[in-house]
Amino acid sequence: MKGIKTFGLILISIILIFSGFAYQTCIGAQNTVLSPGYYRDIIKETDLAANIHAGLCETMPEMMLQGMQQDMESAETEDVPEQIKERLSLIAGVLGRAFDPQWLEEQILLVIDDVLALFKGERDEFAAVIDLREGKERMAAYLVEDLKELMPKQLEEMEIQPDMIEPVAQQILLEMDIPDRIHLNELIEDEGVPPEMEEIMTRGHLLRSSSTAVLYIVFALLLLLCCLLAGIFGGLKWFGASSAISGAAFFTGLMLLRHTFVNRFEAGLHGEMPVNPEIVVNAFNYTIDRITVIPVITIITGILIFAGGFLIPIIRAKQKVKAES
Repeated sequence: MKGIKTFGLILISIILIFSGFAYQTCIGAQNTVLSPGYYRDIIKETDLAANIHAGLCETMPEMMLQGMQQDMESAETEDVPEQIKERLSLIAGVLGRAFDPQWLEEQILLVIDDVLALFKGERDEFAAVIDLREGKERMAAYLVEDLKELMPKQLEEMEIQPDMIEPVAQQILLEMDIPDRIHLNELIEDEGVPPEMEEIMTRGHLLRSSSTAVLYIVFALLLLLCCLLAGIFGGLKWFGASSAISGAAFFTGLMLLRHTFVNRFEAGLHGEMPVNPEIVVNAFNYTIDRITVIPVITIITGILIFAGGFLIPIIRAKQKVKAES
């Protein structure tokens, strides 16, 4: 009989450890990727929007040039006249100033809030609208301003007459055909939702707060079973020890994940990223640090429960002896 109880307690402990993994994962997700505040904090901590903006400004002329080459069915960068390259560089600079890092940060947070609302079941479809009207107005003014600052020789090389700067600027904007607004839902419908995104959304629903409520019920049942098999104080010891082990194992996994990610990333996995690799590492470390609090609390809670199961009988015995004497 004792062997059966011990086997049952070991089995419950294993279930409790893995349930602890699921609980810590859910709480970690709710405190990070499913929390709007997390994205605001990480953008500020890492200056992410400014770094993405700088990376885009740096690569934009080349991206625009490649798009033009495809339209011209040209494979070599050298085939494009130098004045066209200068014009593209000018346009890229104007775009970067018109749609600045602050604007980019606002749009990133707008889209994130919209995606999270969809994850949480608050909406049935994407509703975010990115407004480009003010940026277009700034862009028109900046383009005229920058063209007027060019030397006559530079304007001549770009085939622009000094008295035709404003009409040329308007023509450039017309050719760019920038919309006034971008409706995220229409964009998703046109491009289609990638399978990876659908999988992430499915997992996001599983990590919602309703999942943690179920786990609380599971923990209560497991604690009850421990107490039935090992007595109240013995059950507290088993439950507490298993909780502490679950937290310690989860904490160790996070540290290994951090070490593996940083090593592989520094080994060259960041090669094609448009942002500073250090920013990505800092963002990842910030996320891990934010999640690490959860297993630490789990370990402390487990130790306290174990200590309660160990110390309460001793204290009661001493009080009984003292009362009898």
